Order: sequence, then structure tokens, then C-alpha cells
Amino acid sequence: MGLKIDFHVHTCYSGDSSITLKEVVSFAKKRGLNGVAITDHNTLKGAQKLKTNEIIVVPGIEVSTWKKASAKFMKQAESQ
Repeated sequence: MGLKIDFHVHTCYSGDSSITLKEVVSFAKKRGLNGVAITDHNTLKGAQKLKTNEIIVVPGIEVSTWKKASAKFMKQAESQ
């Protein structure tokens, strides 16, 4: 069976959310997710600070532009 991952999660490090990193993990587990991509606006702080073995954390960023457009970028997993 495949993984269930929410690829667009904002945290308190983004200007439009108040959810804490601890709450992200709790909500993901309650919803049966294997992981989340933290894609805060213009910062990687939330993704970098979320240290857990309970879920997969994919670091990402939602970049705002001067034309009010946005793009999402996620880090590719490194080979082990």
C-alpha cells in the first residue's frame, strides 16, 4: 500500500497559519497520514525545526512573488 502524505501544510512560521509543529504531527497521525510537506510562505524554518520519527517530513517552501503568484518547491530525498 502507498504512503499517504499531505503535500501542502503551513505552520506558525507561515504568515497565514497558527498551527504549531507539535499540532502538525498530532493532526497528521489522527488523519492516518504517513507524512506531511511543510510548505510555509517564504521560509523553511518550520520544516527545519520539525524533528520527529513519528511521521515523514518533506521540507518545502511556498515562494511569493511580486505579482502575487506563488510556487511550491520540495526537497528531493537523498539516496541512502
